[in-house]
Amino acid sequence: MNTLFNSGNKKKQDRDFIKTVMSLAKNPILKAVVFAVSEVTKGITNRPNVKSSLGVMKAKLFNTFEEKYKTVEQAEYHAQKIAAVIKKRGKHISRIGISGIPGSGKSTLARALAKRLGLTWVSLDHEAMNTPKDFSGRLTIYEHHRLFQTQDMDAFDAIIYIDETVQNAQKNVLERTKSGRGALILDVLNFEKLKGVSKLAFDICDGDKEYISGIKVVMKFRTVGGFNAMENIVHRLTAFDFDVTSKKMEKEEMLFLLEYGKRQSGLSAYLKYGAYNEEIIRGLMIGISKYLEG
Repeated sequence: MNTLFNSGNKKKQDRDFIKTVMSLAKNPILKAVVFAVSEVTKGITNRPNVKSSLGVMKAKLFNTFEEKYKTVEQAEYHAQKIAAVIKKRGKHISRIGISGIPGSGKSTLARALAKRLGLTWVSLDHEAMNTPKDFSGRLTIYEHHRLFQTQDMDAFDAIIYIDETVQNAQKNVLERTKSGRGALILDVLNFEKLKGVSKLAFDICDGDKEYISGIKVVMKFRTVGGFNAMENIVHRLTAFDFDVTSKKMEKEEMLFLLEYGKRQSGLSAYLKYGAYNEEIIRGLMIGISKYLEG
């Protein structure tokens, strides 16, 4: 008896659900929203860089993706020069930090240099850089595009900045999107702003400077007094009459204040807002037209 009652109740619930869906489908507002969202989604996912990134996500989900880093002749040349400088100076290097904008060749150089110096390479690409990282590991090279603006530089014996142009870096990222790496950042990341802050974070550090190849690859060795990054940032802000005593600010916030006159921090500070405006406006227009059709 209970079984028959439950069965009849379930059929009634199913019929009610179908009626609700059908009534909603006739709702002009809901119809417009569905068409708008569908059009926006289609437009964004059809962008080459987004499509490439989605392909990588799918491959990673099904464990069919293998990220490959090419051994580039230029990176090998720079690694050789850096190793020669370290040897000439008689430096004992336990930890190295490498930074530069995406597409500048950080990972390739780090791998080549680690192999040449017998160090371990650690990419921080998937780490949350807003908090202090543990750099206690010896004989290690760390690299990330926000490494210098967020972390304590005195954790390193030497720091390396790759001063690649934005144009060349974006070209390199575009080239590597053929293998699916980092395609989406071309749409959403402000390379100019990222370079401005990361280069300032390197330049403001004290240390013995060494130009490895022209001005593209620059290296600084930590002196006895340290890199003094925070001290130099505070000193420069004070010289520009910024009040740094009453406001507790993170390192990246202070660098933004120096470079752009306003406090910002985190990955969101480098995003290009409005990157998909064309697709969003198109979707909204189609949604409105569907609503007017009723």
